[in-house]
Amino acid sequence: MDGVASVRASAYLLPNGNLIEPEITAPLPRKKLVAEYDPKWREESFSWTEFEAALATDPLQITDASFVSKDSEVTLRIAGCLNGEKFNDIYCDVFVRGRSLLVARSDGKDFNLDAFIDLGQDYWDSFGT
Repeated sequence: MDGVASVRASAYLLPNGNLIEPEITAPLPRKKLVAEYDPKWREESFSWTEFEAALATDPLQITDASFVSKDSEVTLRIAGCLNGEKFNDIYCDVFVRGRSLLVARSDGKDFNLDAFIDLGQDYWDSFGT
C-alpha cells in the first residue's frame, strides 16, 4: 500500500460460552440456535502495534479479502483468523486505506493488479468448493 492514511484491526470475540449444539439437530432448530447465538459476538479493536506484534507468533490465516478504489483513495480489507501462541482462532478484520495498492511478484517479474485478480480467480476455479 502506497501513501497509507489509516489502518484498523479488530477481532470478533466469542460470547461467554461456546454454542452447545445437541448431537442430532435438524436444520430448522439448528438455524434457530445459530440465529440466537450470532448476535452475542462482539467486536473489539486492536491497537495497530498489538496487531503487528501478534503476527510474529500468530500468523493471520486469510479467509477473505476485498479492495475498493474511489477517486484517489483505495481501501484493502483482509479478513482471517489469528491462530498460534497467543490467540486461538480469533477472527479479525484488517483495513488499510491509502493512495494506491502496489502488487509485485517476489521474483521481480511484471505483475499488476489485474493479473493478481486473475490469479485468485484461477485458484477458485481450480480448488474452490
